[in-house]
Amino acid sequence: MPAATRGIVLQCTDFSDSSVVAKIYTEISGMQSYLIPGVRSKKSKIKANLFQSLTLVEMVVHHKNSRGLQRISEIRPSPAFNSIPYDIYRSSLAIFINEILLKTIREEESNSELFEFLHHSILYLDLAGKTPANFHMSFIFKLTKYLGCPPAEPIEKDIGCFD
Repeated sequence: MPAATRGIVLQCTDFSDSSVVAKIYTEISGMQSYLIPGVRSKKSKIKANLFQSLTLVEMVVHHKNSRGLQRISEIRPSPAFNSIPYDIYRSSLAIFINEILLKTIREEESNSELFEFLHHSILYLDLAGKTPANFHMSFIFKLTKYLGCPPAEPIEKDIGCFD
């Protein structure tokens, strides 16, 4: 049965001459792998540029629990990026964040709080007027809360730094 969901593209791997397997963190199913046949052919409805790292997408998917690779019937960017692909600093941050997410997120179940945090963080990175300083460190620090291992609060409240 088809289901509409939002997703964050994390990895794309060649499967054959014209097909790819994309690892996408979805709002309703967590981390999933999708087979997209014919994406590199000239007549394909789905274009290969949608599967770049940290692309935010809306898609209609077909999930079967008995399969490891799921199917996508429709996909579109939501929203299209304004600055990440064109600013070398932001695209470098996006690549770094993408690698962190690939190494840390393993769950194949819905986690709406984590998805919303990731979605808003990527949008902020794209839409912020000035390139955010230390965005990557702030992102990782906040991500630890959703991964279940946040740093402990300092015992002395007067200390103004993280130890």
